[in-house]
Amino acid sequence: MIDIGGGSTELIYGENEEIIYSKSFPFGAVSLTEKYLNGIEKIEDSINKTRDEIRELITGFTDLLPKIFETIAVAGTPTSLSCIKQNLNEYD
Repeated sequence: MIDIGGGSTELIYGENEEIIYSKSFPFGAVSLTEKYLNGIEKIEDSINKTRDEIRELITGFTDLLPKIFETIAVAGTPTSLSCIKQNLNEYD
């Protein structure tokens, strides 16, 4: 499960009813946007720096995951991204 907030992101991994790993990370959609997507650099460079930071911070978590797994994303950021992907004009 992924909960992407403005200033933090929570990741929980479990199997059946057992939580194997859970952690809150000190990055979120707003904090990373403010840090890297400032319009000064090329957008590709900003995205790469953002991606690199996230990968570095969650390395221990990703080492625990099997190659194939299901993901559930909750909260405002994933919901907003889903609306964008679906071309929804109104969120309900």
